Amino acid sequence: HKRVNSPMEELIHKIKEIVNRKEFLYEEFFMFINGIENIPIYAYSIKKDSIFFRTRININNKPFKNISELGFPPSNKVSDFERANRPSQSLLYLSDTMSTSISEMKFLQNLKAGESVKTTVTKWVVKEDFPIKIIPDFDNPKMNQLIDSIKNDVSSGQLEFLKTMNYFFRAQYNEENKFAYHITSAFCNSLLAESIRINKENYGTMFTSVQTGIGFNLALKPLVVLKNNIQVTEVTEYLFQKLGNHNTCELRKKITANEICKKTGEIFWN
Repeated sequence: HKRVNSPMEELIHKIKEIVNRKEFLYEEFFMFINGIENIPIYAYSIKKDSIFFRTRININNKPFKNISELGFPPSNKVSDFERANRPSQSLLYLSDTMSTSISEMKFLQNLKAGESVKTTVTKWVVKEDFPIKIIPDFDNPKMNQLIDSIKNDVSSGQLEFLKTMNYFFRAQYNEENKFAYHITSAFCNSLLAESIRINKENYGTMFTSVQTGIGFNLALKPLVVLKNNIQVTEVTEYLFQKLGNHNTCELRKKITANEICKKTGEIFWN
């Protein structure tokens, strides 16, 4: 007898079909995923006093002067697809730890042995609870602490779907995988669109870390900052130097800002 594929297997097959075509990949995947039911996504509330981190490379090695330069970028400056956004869509990317945040940066691959790079890490503290959606990765131990309770409710087909999606979320950005961002951003935006459709608040998405595989990242709507749900409490500048030909950097210098003006956002350095 010919084996009949399950609906979830058909879904995974369709995803691979769309990816192989590549043309209008974001648009086609966004429309396709919006028509699917029973996608195993977990609604979660980010709690007050939770801490997250964000890293930016210093422009021309100069210190940043205002925290507005370290938050979400202006939409007209967003020219490419990223893990959760399409071009001209501004999101605030944060990580669960400073090491996850730094490891997500692409500067390691671009540095040559002995070269240095200056980065600025901001510490963000949640001031008021806000809702997000989690794209579960049950192979990620850190994320498992948040979602382990739902694993028994996820079917084997849904687990296979999540593995397929997390393959794209884990994909390193390079020429071979450059279309992965089209898939992941379409998926994240389908979750935001669904929240609008059912009139339920959703401030963003949590997904697995590309580099570490044990941490996680958040992609949040600018509204979460504008409503003061989350605020910068600390700004620290780091100078890293690449060691040998390995993707390893050593910390050479660390400077923490003395003060951040609450009214203007100005950063006062030593």
